[in-house]
Amino acid sequence: MINPFWVVLETATGRLIKSSAKLDTTALLLLVDGWWEQKQTLLDQLADGTVADPGGDAAVLVHNPTTSFTVAIRDCFGIHSIYYATDAGNLHVSSSISGLKQSGFRLRPDPVKNCIFVASHYRYFTFPKNSTFFIGVFCLMPGEFLKITAGSVKTGSFTDLELADLSGQSEEEIGKEFLHRLKRSVAERLALVKRPAFTLSSGMDSSTVACLAAQTVGSPTLITTLYDVPTPYDESAEVSHTAMAIGGKWLQIRISVGDVLSMIDRFAIGSDEPCPTVTQMVHRIVAERVGGLGHDALFSGLGGDEATCGEIEEYLYYFADLRRQGMEDRLVRDMVGWKRYHETPEYPKTLSVLENFFENEIDFNFPGRVLLHQRRFYSNFDVLSQNIIRSEIPCPQLPNPFSSYLVNKLNQDLFFETIPPVLRAEMHNTRTTGVPTLYPFLDRNVMLHGFSTPLTMRYKNGTTKPLIRAATKGIVPDMARNNFYKHGWNAPMEKWLRQEMKAKVEEILADRTVQQRGIYNISAIRHRLTEHVNGQRSHAQLFWQLINYEHWYQYAGT
Repeated sequence: MINPFWVVLETATGRLIKSSAKLDTTALLLLVDGWWEQKQTLLDQLADGTVADPGGDAAVLVHNPTTSFTVAIRDCFGIHSIYYATDAGNLHVSSSISGLKQSGFRLRPDPVKNCIFVASHYRYFTFPKNSTFFIGVFCLMPGEFLKITAGSVKTGSFTDLELADLSGQSEEEIGKEFLHRLKRSVAERLALVKRPAFTLSSGMDSSTVACLAAQTVGSPTLITTLYDVPTPYDESAEVSHTAMAIGGKWLQIRISVGDVLSMIDRFAIGSDEPCPTVTQMVHRIVAERVGGLGHDALFSGLGGDEATCGEIEEYLYYFADLRRQGMEDRLVRDMVGWKRYHETPEYPKTLSVLENFFENEIDFNFPGRVLLHQRRFYSNFDVLSQNIIRSEIPCPQLPNPFSSYLVNKLNQDLFFETIPPVLRAEMHNTRTTGVPTLYPFLDRNVMLHGFSTPLTMRYKNGTTKPLIRAATKGIVPDMARNNFYKHGWNAPMEKWLRQEMKAKVEEILADRTVQQRGIYNISAIRHRLTEHVNGQRSHAQLFWQLINYEHWYQYAGT
């Protein structure tokens, strides 16, 4: 178990009242959760009240007892967290919710976030900005800081990614520079640990991290998961090929529905928020088992899709940029690859689908303005009680700082939608298992270069990540480099829910304390459960969120 740090400050004077560390009224108090690069630089800057990016992956708090000046800083990508709340003239600051409780702050779950978590989509759990799952508790956004002096509590930010002009460089030059930055990021993180293991799929991101690491560690331990029932896609042939090509030791970790069921309560205890997806629950199981084998860290390819534009959904925003710039020929050409590699019966890739997307989610009157996916946000609001006033559930406000639809979407995914809930859950897994996860793509130098890639180099004949695929020739095996399909190797939640997990849902619906809270339309949820069990329609996401919220609620704040 890795304990969080916390402090309590008197708001009027900035005086330190108590802390998770031993108090010394004469020495500078420095609390760090994670690792950071620029310690002396930051301390020098703090001497004159300047705050800057501390570098590395860390939440940092510094208190000067002489001046009663305190600053708390969250890392650029939000890998570690900073929470804060006020009561009785005091400010509580901590690197976790459980730390706030240890500091003496009383925690009360927020019913509005209950509604969002169960009835909406995991992309919106971070909204409203700076909110948490508790009333009166706030969380710094990635790259934000909290600056406390006598009678003053202010927030600020150093996150903004200023795009570089790479228009004069060739595809080869840009790809090689990206690879150079990523290789350096991998090396910096390898230097922090002794026996790392590497999560691996058939995709480019995890494969590139593992192959770059193999140049340093020799024979890396490669981790994949295997489930107790068949899944639609099996990547074992591709993973096996990569493992053999780099001389890695390949370990398959078997996951059963029993493993997941037994972990739900264990995850909930002490967690800052409910588990967003089954992937993060599986991550917890993997971290425990990897730690049991003597490994002291997991390396992940998370952030690679944001750095190199690899999510299937991102094609749509790329197409919007092409449409705005009048590049219809390029749009039609790249739609061929979009359809060839990513079309499924459930998700067709057609011109009518694209035009419908443009109509509902793109504002062509304002270059770069991405609109809220209304259907996704309100996807399950009908399972909320009629007593819930829908207008009191705030609608997400999407930031659009760039003139490119695609870059704004990448920015939203990185700092607001997809990455934040994953990082918060995986940080909880780090605390409870003692096995940190390291993310080489979540590096400022790597991400800035990726975000700055010119639009026309983002895709090639409709395939993703052309620059990194070319740059890693001879490093990443061709089977992985030339794998243009993005299937995923997801846990079989739909099958599990129809069988063993169904009982958990029914138990929740029958619980009188759940009914008395007045959040849910119980009959609507029962109807969804019948549809799912009978195979009429999948509601796996809804029931995963319901199960995890209610189990978390039992332990909220512990």
